[in-house]
Amino acid sequence: MEVFSDPGPGKVFGHVRKLSSESVGSDGSSLRGSELSNTGIPNSSGDGSLDLPGVAEVLSSTEVLGNAELQFSGDAHIVLPVDQRHKMNRVLLTMQRRLVTAKTDMEDLISRLNQEIAVKDYLTSKVKDLEVELETNKQKNKENMQQAILIERERLTQMQWDMEELKRKSLEMELKLKSKEGEQPSTEFQMATTDHEKDIVLEELDAARKLLEDLSKRYEELEAKSKADIKFLAKEFKSLKNSQITLKQELSQSMKEKSEVEKQLHKEREMEEHGKIARKKLLHDYALDLLTTSDDQIAHLLTEAQQLFEDDKITAPEDNLMRSTDDELRNMLANLLTDNAKLRKQVNSAMRRALKTGTISRSSTDGAPSSNNHVER
Repeated sequence: MEVFSDPGPGKVFGHVRKLSSESVGSDGSSLRGSELSNTGIPNSSGDGSLDLPGVAEVLSSTEVLGNAELQFSGDAHIVLPVDQRHKMNRVLLTMQRRLVTAKTDMEDLISRLNQEIAVKDYLTSKVKDLEVELETNKQKNKENMQQAILIERERLTQMQWDMEELKRKSLEMELKLKSKEGEQPSTEFQMATTDHEKDIVLEELDAARKLLEDLSKRYEELEAKSKADIKFLAKEFKSLKNSQITLKQELSQSMKEKSEVEKQLHKEREMEEHGKIARKKLLHDYALDLLTTSDDQIAHLLTEAQQLFEDDKITAPEDNLMRSTDDELRNMLANLLTDNAKLRKQVNSAMRRALKTGTISRSSTDGAPSSNNHVER
């Protein structure tokens, strides 16, 4: 919607306004000349204007209606007076400023929404990465624990086998010793050999006991280490779980803020739409009021002109020739004023219909030259 004061050269409204004002001016000069010839009073102004009461006011209003046009969507135009055009411009400037402010707020909200979406995406990717890392660590730790347990079980089994073998050997040696001690015939050489073998068996038994103790210590150390690793992994799992909960809370908070921003953006759009509708309705009602006022002023002008013609007819001299000339001039002037008033009313009614329907058909625009030719004729 745009306010402008320069009428288009091809518009029928501008031609009608120009013809109306020129016709009124020329007819007024003719009537003024006839009055001067009848009464013998010179025209002090010398411009040949018609001094009718209310003519200047209506002519100025018709000039204003012809000059100030408010363009609607499509081909619709609204006629505005000059004194109201500044007020309308101020109202439109205020609405435009509010619209710019609303657009700026909307852009800020959109940027904030984009930032919230980026933060949400980052947090989501971070949570997914942490979940993948946690799952990988759990799998690795589980595999390491299983491997360590298998190795320790193998070692323990081997130690048990070694101990069983040593026990078996010791039992065999004891049985051999007992059997040799029970035998009567023995020689010193056999006794020495038996003692030497016994010492060897005892040394092997001591070595096996030391090895068993070492293996037991290593098993205890590995078990303690595995318990410490399990505790560390449990703590790490708890910390990762807590961080996951925190990230989920931040994600939910960002989603809430996003929904609030979207609601506020929707409200801003609704307010903008309501403002546009109110602006259009205000301009539409204002234009209809102006057209109604113009029709009332034209009717008042015709009434005053008719009254003035009747008064001049009563007070005119009895000269038949001058009276007939004056009557012809009055009739011509009355016809011109009546035609101009009818044309103006037709224009106002056409504009009123256009305002009520919201658009003007393009056929009226195409038919403007023919209308102009008809008016000029």
